[in-house]
Amino acid sequence: MTGHANHHANGQDKKPRCYLVTVGTSLLSKCKGSPTYKTHPGWSADSIEKLEDEAIKPYTHEKCLTSDNPRFKNYERAYTDVAKWVKEHVTQFDELLKDCSAELSSLYRGAPPEEILPGGQDLDKVVLVHTNTPAGVLCARLLKETLTQSPALKAEGCSFQQDCVTEKPCELLGSAGDPGFAKLGIPQFVGLLRDVILEHSKDCRVFLIPTGGYKSLIPYATITGMLLRREIEEIRYIYEDSNERLRLPVVPLGVDFYEWHLNAFLVSLTLAGSEEAFRELNQRSPEIAEMLNGDGPPYTFNEFGDFLWQEYRRVVWTSSSLTQRDPPVFIQMARIPSLAQRTIRFMQEWENLWEGMRLPQIVSHTHAHCHNLVCLAEQLLGPVMKSDIRFMEPVELYLLTAAIWLHDIGHNEHYLEELEGGPQFLSLEGVRKEHAKLAYQRIARKAAELGFLPDFEHSDEAQLIATICLVHRGPESIERHIDQLRRFEGLRLGIGGREYEVKQPVLVACLLSILDTCDIGVARAGNAKFRNARTRATIEEIEATAEHLRSLPDQEEEYRRLLEDDLKFLKASPDHFKNHAAIARVSLQVDSLDTDKKAATVVIHPNKTARDSDPGFDPVEHVDRCWHLRRDIEGFNRVIQNYCGGRLILRLSQGQELDEDEVFGH
Repeated sequence: MTGHANHHANGQDKKPRCYLVTVGTSLLSKCKGSPTYKTHPGWSADSIEKLEDEAIKPYTHEKCLTSDNPRFKNYERAYTDVAKWVKEHVTQFDELLKDCSAELSSLYRGAPPEEILPGGQDLDKVVLVHTNTPAGVLCARLLKETLTQSPALKAEGCSFQQDCVTEKPCELLGSAGDPGFAKLGIPQFVGLLRDVILEHSKDCRVFLIPTGGYKSLIPYATITGMLLRREIEEIRYIYEDSNERLRLPVVPLGVDFYEWHLNAFLVSLTLAGSEEAFRELNQRSPEIAEMLNGDGPPYTFNEFGDFLWQEYRRVVWTSSSLTQRDPPVFIQMARIPSLAQRTIRFMQEWENLWEGMRLPQIVSHTHAHCHNLVCLAEQLLGPVMKSDIRFMEPVELYLLTAAIWLHDIGHNEHYLEELEGGPQFLSLEGVRKEHAKLAYQRIARKAAELGFLPDFEHSDEAQLIATICLVHRGPESIERHIDQLRRFEGLRLGIGGREYEVKQPVLVACLLSILDTCDIGVARAGNAKFRNARTRATIEEIEATAEHLRSLPDQEEEYRRLLEDDLKFLKASPDHFKNHAAIARVSLQVDSLDTDKKAATVVIHPNKTARDSDPGFDPVEHVDRCWHLRRDIEGFNRVIQNYCGGRLILRLSQGQELDEDEVFGH
């Protein structure tokens, strides 16, 4: 016995541990080179590594053991020899660690006396990640049998239960000389490690041990562990005959998910095959574009590009029923070049429209807000359209995305037109109240001066997008303009030389309004430092406005009215930021995918900071009080029931707390 602590006599954390071990072939060479054991002639570690048979791929232990291929007789010999050697000749714990394999050495060797050895706690687990080669399959099976049956480990009290050791093949990762090793195998290897870490970190402390296997995989495994630092307890490595365990630091290595957030829509269009989207992505974020392989469609991510894309999507979909591996919902639209190109054109022009945005006293209504709506659309429409591809037509997805980019551009208009007595100059409060109408008049009547497409102004397309933006402020607005919306039913839009029928303009408008209503949270309010600075600036604005009001002659009634409106608006501004900061984020969870009716829940995630400062804080009540969300959800359900065949039902609930600094985009 080595004197290590056991789980009956030690008060350490009893939470099970999961050891994620990459598998190499040192077990074969150690056995073959053992001076105390005579193996069958004819096989060697090298001969096992060269075994190949396309007929039995993907390889399994049983397939290799029973193969009719005469070359696989060596597989059976090697399996028999190594299993017998470990069981009958490697009987001492220290001998097992020193002479058996790199994987076992890294797992057990170099542990301090007070540490409970792996396998010494109930429900400790090992996941053996191996190549899809006969050698990888063989060594993973032999390691599993050693970990569960070795007399040396049993004597030490650190063997594993049979069902706690899992062999995990990486099916696209063959031998290092395979043509697809780098392009296909390594990305899958990184993704597999990521998936295993995320799966087991829910109920285990995860230890990553990347000692075994091809040396070229070690840096990929190590960086994967570092990027998932919140889910990893430790990364371990032991170099060859060293007795000292290297504990690789889980450094605070992070990813700028905000950069991914602002380019996620373009990434989706690029992965769908849009060359225009790739060119635009390359201009906006060359770093992300460089992670895409190929000079033209199809575009695929390289090793870490795919990892980071999936990580970004995981962070976005805190409670979504859509998996990270599902295709982006806008892929249907993106596969039609004319629609993809037109959407990208709106994105390009939209950024110019925001210059001079007049209302810094309210939370973000620009870049991040619009990208948040794209993410919410993914959460809601992704599962729905995965189960029912006809839920929306490609042209309706296009209209939705166009309206997402354009719905708030009224915030930097000054005059509301078509009023008795001519255009009316608006106060800050007036701009806020009327921004949907201002967006309508910019899109429907000022398209040419805004730089939109030459054929856009006064077209049915412009009128429809403008009308969708006009009604984005809630269900009552949709109902007030229902006739104006419904006249577009059956409209045929000519785009890029093709005609597309718009069947559900009311549904598109309703979806935009739902998404906009749900974009509540601290990410839009900025961090605490920004909120404090903005509050101080607003106090100064209030004082200056009030002082100016006091100095006005009584006869300047119109100017006085505007300033009084401004004062009212400014006084509400700090509470506006505070109300958003109380919520970490709102997400959309699809609950039912019945053919006729889809059901989704609006999930409110409280900001842990708000919860800590007020244990009685009720986020649902807070959201309902500040934004009348419950009333709006009832209104959306009414509109969808009356005008969209009841195709979607919304509910409201509370989700898990999130730390403020965990919310991406913040």
